[in-house]
Amino acid sequence: MTKSRYSWLINAFQTLVLLALVIYLFLSLNFRELGKMLVSLNTGWLAAPILLHLGAVWLNAYRWMILLKAASAYRIPLWRLAYSQVVGQFFNVFLPSDMGGDVYKIHDIHKFYKSHSKSIVSVFLTRVFGFLAMGAVLAVGLLISHQLIRLQSIFWIALTYSLLSFTAIALLIEKKLLALILEKSDFTKEIKNKYILKLVSVFKELNAIMINRKAVLSTLLLSFIFQMVAIVIIFFYGLTVNIVLSFQSLLLVVPLIMLISALPLSINSLGLREGAFVYFLGWLGLTNEQGMFVALLSRLVSGIIIPLLGGMLFILLRRHVDKVYDIPQNME
Repeated sequence: MTKSRYSWLINAFQTLVLLALVIYLFLSLNFRELGKMLVSLNTGWLAAPILLHLGAVWLNAYRWMILLKAASAYRIPLWRLAYSQVVGQFFNVFLPSDMGGDVYKIHDIHKFYKSHSKSIVSVFLTRVFGFLAMGAVLAVGLLISHQLIRLQSIFWIALTYSLLSFTAIALLIEKKLLALILEKSDFTKEIKNKYILKLVSVFKELNAIMINRKAVLSTLLLSFIFQMVAIVIIFFYGLTVNIVLSFQSLLLVVPLIMLISALPLSINSLGLREGAFVYFLGWLGLTNEQGMFVALLSRLVSGIIIPLLGGMLFILLRRHVDKVYDIPQNME
């Protein structure tokens, strides 16, 4: 199968999933109730999640900077990483799942280091640490709100994910996983295949970061804070819909929503994310319409307002943003 045909099949599958999800959600909603909720929205609360999202951009940029510092002596300014972060959210709108913007960030950071390994590893690890922190938050949610779970299969999936997250965190902190692979031998001289050499290069970059315990701990802590910020944001969306959501319940349902949203089944998780909001917020007693409105508010801020800001910055500054300082040449 050719690459173009494979891409076409993936796009077709994602489009079918999107259409199926949209039709299902459309049929499950009472639009008269949605209209009543629209009229009664307390829009003053929306300022809080917008500001928190902007703060999360800088938080993500800072943990990205920590990982890059562990991998290289060259320092990229925090504001430059924040720019890449918010522009990545703009490109995320057009790509699968909630992680499509990572592709742009890898491309953008490559110009500084001239090393695919550094750019790939730094972006990859910010995502991995985020998932591990999300698993830790989910474990807390399972402990204090497990009675909300309606399907036993979801309980076991959530429990398995949480246990794997804690196991991986423990290994990262104590065992320095990749250091065990590469610290005692240099076997690259015997390898001739360029693709295997690139893979080894990626492992070496991973090793350079993983042996830096301070960087690992700092990134994990910031990732945990980021997950808590995401929960606070959903709480404020509830207030916008005139609903006070239980914070301890959100510790359970928000990680599950984010986990579903990360699946690359539709473009920018359209339909998938909204369906997850409707289903899991239903555990908290919200109607389909209330859950959908919370989902739409989330989409408005994280899927429209913040990406539009990123798109504007990209259009206005992309020719000038890197002229304020010299980009190093041939840094590996």
